[in-house]
Amino acid sequence: MTEELISLKNVHKSYESHQVLKGINLEIAKGEIFGLVGRNGAGKTTIFKTILGLSDYESGTITIDGKTGPEGRKKIGFFIGKNFFDYMNAEQNLMYYCNLKNIKQPKKEI
Repeated sequence: MTEELISLKNVHKSYESHQVLKGINLEIAKGEIFGLVGRNGAGKTTIFKTILGLSDYESGTITIDGKTGPEGRKKIGFFIGKNFFDYMNAEQNLMYYCNLKNIKQPKKEI
């Protein structure tokens, strides 16, 4: 059985009269790498902002590591937009941010 790290259950979010998130359900297990793909305005950034607590939502439940609210958000990070250095490759960028957040170097999977 996989350990659920992030869970969204029936999350709804509107900007004035425009409903952006309509009953979003999502489960991300520990160790998974996850991204969203979709057209502009589909709600991708809004989903991540609600997970991070940067945007409120009207209803539903968001759980991170078994906790709701700010307590669960202490162990997550997220980049919105371009937050990497062009002169470094992907691994070097990840190592930079790991060092910045005092995260031990992950094992190489090759």
